[in-house]
Amino acid sequence: MLFFGLLAMVPLALHAQFFAPGARATGMGGAASTFTDLWSVNNNVGAMGFMEQAGAGLYYENRFIMAETGSYGINFAYPLKKTGTFGLSLSRFGYRLFNRNAVGVRYAKSFGPHISAGVGINYHYIFIGNGYGNSSSMSAELGVLGRVNRELSVAFHLINPVRMRITPYQDQKLPMIIRFGLAYVWAEKVTTSIEVDADPEQKPNVKFGMEYVPVPLFLIRGGFSSRPLGGSFGFGFNYKLAKVDLSAAYHQVLGFSPQIGMSFSFGKKVKHASPGASGKKADKK
Repeated sequence: MLFFGLLAMVPLALHAQFFAPGARATGMGGAASTFTDLWSVNNNVGAMGFMEQAGAGLYYENRFIMAETGSYGINFAYPLKKTGTFGLSLSRFGYRLFNRNAVGVRYAKSFGPHISAGVGINYHYIFIGNGYGNSSSMSAELGVLGRVNRELSVAFHLINPVRMRITPYQDQKLPMIIRFGLAYVWAEKVTTSIEVDADPEQKPNVKFGMEYVPVPLFLIRGGFSSRPLGGSFGFGFNYKLAKVDLSAAYHQVLGFSPQIGMSFSFGKKVKHASPGASGKKADKK
């Protein structure tokens, strides 16, 4: 029974690999494919090309306040002015008897002020304890971010286009996800984002988020998603080169999933050409 119980967790673990990590994204319902922060290493490889400064960070999510479904990871990104941005991500989901681990390598580059594109390769490893064994697989992804102007951004992110198999049990495969995102900055202090995740085997997931910056050091966030139906909220604290984000997502059956993320920027800034503005100057996302 333990064996089948652990195998039943595999689909959850597979989709956990592609949840939007980082407490900022979680606080905004997961609608983060247009953001050019450190967490774009996972949330949209194409957005990495517009990163201006190197960074490193980590996050921890206590999903449904259960140690067995906890998730944590580390991200690193380093932009070079003429070469592009290189990224690395490491993540783990689960506990000692069942865990899903992933390592991802990323590369992205901007092509002028309006377009950035990137690609990534991931290695996935699932372990089931008590001698039941393990399994591994590879996946690829690609992404594009378009900046129409300083206020409006659009995103496309394709994950695992060939649906690689992760385990022979019931021929379970890594999910393929097609993601479309849109973000708009209003009146310099408010950002709204909407995103649709399309999985060919499931109903689309519609996500919406809002971020308000009352003062430069403090941010307030809220959002919701349609699958599973639930809301989220969060806060951010910025001090010089350091950022701390706190958030919680709510599932109507399983309850809260709190998350904390910390990141630090370093090195010289890489300047990107401005896409121009249709109105007032917007805050950088």
